[in-house]
Amino acid sequence: PAGDSLVANRSGNGNAPSSSSRQGKGLKAPVKFKARDSLIVDLGSDQEATLYGKAQATYQKSVLTAHQIDMLLERDELEAQGMPSDTGLVGRPKFKRGEEDPFYGDRLAYNLRTERGRVKSARTSIQEGFVQGSAVKMMEDSTLYVADALYTTCDCEDDPSYSLRSDRMKMKEKWVYSGPMQLFLFNIPTPLWLPFGFLPATQGRRSGPLPLDYGEDGRGFYLRNVGWYQIINEYMDVQLTGGYWTSGSWQLNSRFRYNKRYAYDGNFSFDYRQVKLGEETDQDYSEKGTIRLQWRHQQEFNPHTSLRSRVNLTSRSHLRASDDLDDQIRQDVSSSARFQKQWRSVGRSFSAQLRQKQYFQTGRVNLTLPSISFRQTRRKPFQRENRPPGEEERWYEKITYRYSSSLDNGFSYPTREQRLRNGVDSTNLDIPWYEALVSPSTYRKATGDVIPFDFQASHDVPVQASFSVQEIFGQPVFLSLNPNFDYQEEWRLFRRRLHPTDSSEESGGFGNERDGLAFKRETDFTALRQFDTGVSAKTRFYGTFPWRIGALEGLRHTVRPSLNFGYRPNFRDPFWGYTDTFRDSTYTVVERRYLNGPQKRIGLSLNNLFQTKYVTTDSTGERQSRTLSLLKLDANISYNAASERRPLSTLRLSARPPFLNRSDRADVRLTAGFSPYALDNNQRRTDRYVWQDGRPPRLDRLSLTIGTELGPGETRRSSLGGYGGSRYGDGRGYGGRRRGGGQYGSSRYDNSGTSEPTDFSIPWALSLDFSYDLTRQSGSLESSDAILNSSFTFNPTPKWLVRGDTGYDFKKMEFSTTRLQVYRNLGCWEMSINWVPFGRFQQYGFTLQVKSGKLRDLLKLSHPRSSVKDRFSGLLN
Repeated sequence: PAGDSLVANRSGNGNAPSSSSRQGKGLKAPVKFKARDSLIVDLGSDQEATLYGKAQATYQKSVLTAHQIDMLLERDELEAQGMPSDTGLVGRPKFKRGEEDPFYGDRLAYNLRTERGRVKSARTSIQEGFVQGSAVKMMEDSTLYVADALYTTCDCEDDPSYSLRSDRMKMKEKWVYSGPMQLFLFNIPTPLWLPFGFLPATQGRRSGPLPLDYGEDGRGFYLRNVGWYQIINEYMDVQLTGGYWTSGSWQLNSRFRYNKRYAYDGNFSFDYRQVKLGEETDQDYSEKGTIRLQWRHQQEFNPHTSLRSRVNLTSRSHLRASDDLDDQIRQDVSSSARFQKQWRSVGRSFSAQLRQKQYFQTGRVNLTLPSISFRQTRRKPFQRENRPPGEEERWYEKITYRYSSSLDNGFSYPTREQRLRNGVDSTNLDIPWYEALVSPSTYRKATGDVIPFDFQASHDVPVQASFSVQEIFGQPVFLSLNPNFDYQEEWRLFRRRLHPTDSSEESGGFGNERDGLAFKRETDFTALRQFDTGVSAKTRFYGTFPWRIGALEGLRHTVRPSLNFGYRPNFRDPFWGYTDTFRDSTYTVVERRYLNGPQKRIGLSLNNLFQTKYVTTDSTGERQSRTLSLLKLDANISYNAASERRPLSTLRLSARPPFLNRSDRADVRLTAGFSPYALDNNQRRTDRYVWQDGRPPRLDRLSLTIGTELGPGETRRSSLGGYGGSRYGDGRGYGGRRRGGGQYGSSRYDNSGTSEPTDFSIPWALSLDFSYDLTRQSGSLESSDAILNSSFTFNPTPKWLVRGDTGYDFKKMEFSTTRLQVYRNLGCWEMSINWVPFGRFQQYGFTLQVKSGKLRDLLKLSHPRSSVKDRFSGLLN
């Protein structure tokens, strides 16, 4: 009956409320509801209330919104639906409980008493993906049961371009479980089936299988990165992967990572590869196992004590078998471990370090086991503790000293050519350096030397003072005088002696034969004590020039001359006791490079800075100016009166325009060296000065570097820095001078996601680096290099992106390794083409994969091809 109904219209009777609350029997809290349009309450037998127009009902932390909400008061249930229209439903039901992702559907029913519900044609988000189902049943513990489930990371709601579908799916806490799943492209089923599925529903680390890579290269079809990621605890995790090729090659990789904030951080990796090339019946068939061991550790014991290590032990064959181009072109590897302790209050520091470096091209290996150093910063031993405030220091209080000491135990494994010159038998040339390291007899056979380690300890005590001279002969000046004295002492555990060649051979001599004699090293403590002293004077003066060109006004020239004198006696003289005599031969007991020769040196340097003012006038007529540095020009030369031949040094010049670097658009540097000595008819350097023949100093060294980065605004560095072509990065693109680098770890280490999708928002960016080097050791012996490296990225259209880097060697007239990458945005998909068109490492690859989400590595079509066999030819020779 009409009397049992109340109709409230917000635009009508003002006494009818548009929002209210009700608490039914057995409910834990009241239900709050409101509607924008109207509220119809039927208090008859049906006990119903209906909300229209942006209706909302709230119960505890659960919120339901829809165009229409029916409240079944007797059963404590809510039913919601949208309003049909020509474009679909308007005001589709939306249900959100606490911090959980909301649900959308065509119709929704929710029981307030049991906290269970049902959604028809439901859709919800889960991380970067979406789950749809014809019906979803919600339980009170937030468990969801989905019928006719569809999972996708494509945001096309009505018709996703790809999806995994299953008849049933369960979503509980951190995981999503399903029965058999089938891949659909649009609405077309594919033959790809999975017997079951489980997907992570939370961010962060999760144990589980890793997405694999598949494709084909010169070793056949492969499956790589097949493995498992396991969380050990909140500080540690481990990853085990493997790969197999149809040619019989295989690999195993392990990664162990640990990290505790403000305490330690590091990872350990071990890789093994068994590489097979060709068939066993082929003449060039080869098979070999390679190993790489890497360890990185960083630990802060306290703000003043730390431990850092970076170990990289591998072989050249392992790097050449790598799929990373950076590894393939690497020419050396190095390792180090360093412990450091500082006492900042007293200016002292201690460090202990282990170092190793291996050069693949020459076979040389250098190790330092260990290197220990102690340093004391500058101190003033004569400074008064009770000096009155404002009183200047007395002359002796300005005397300062520093102290540093080091202990080095070095091991050097010579190159193959050096060992041949030392008379090593050809059968011993293939002895690896690590076997010679642990066995003195093996070291002697491999190198021809009897002492594998070179131990030395050094002490250095520089003493100096700084005095300011304000007046000379009554004239005000600005002059800084800096006298200095430096004492060095070295301790060594061996000395060398001359012996007849036959005796040297019996005792393990190491060459340097002369007149039937040869040196051999003998164990004996030797202390080398040396010193030098000097004084330097510095001043500064200015010159200004009134001129104006456009917005540039005035020119200021700042000159900073420096004159220094240095003296050092000849420690190779017998007077100092570092020589010995055998028959009629006098020689130094250590190699001559460890003893300093005489020096009476006068040096002159001129530092020039040219500056101007950049003047602008704003709309109010007020002048604004800023200083602009135009050019820095430095020159230095020295004369050593103790030198018997060619006492005058090379004149060195360097120039740089700072204003280009300040604009962050370009960097230009020029250095040059001019020899004052003439050449003879055989183009060899003489002791005659060039100006004696009426000629200017002769250019013998020139270096020019020009680098620039172009692009709109702040996109220049961001677009090129991560790609490897920027001059601010580790190397200079993939040009001839690029240093081998590569990432230390693996981008696949954390299974929470893989590499990010390509950024198509960068319109364009360009990096150019040109370097020219010229060296003339004599008139006929000249070497030069001219290399241009370039990296670029640009968008021909909003959907296309092209990247590349290359280099050109003007001396060799050839391109260095060039790489091109083309990306195409296909909506929910992404296509990429990688191509190295020429050079030693020619290869190309095609990849089609979804753009984002957990399916990025699963839904991927990759077809790489490369000249692997050509790269590995001779690998096992």
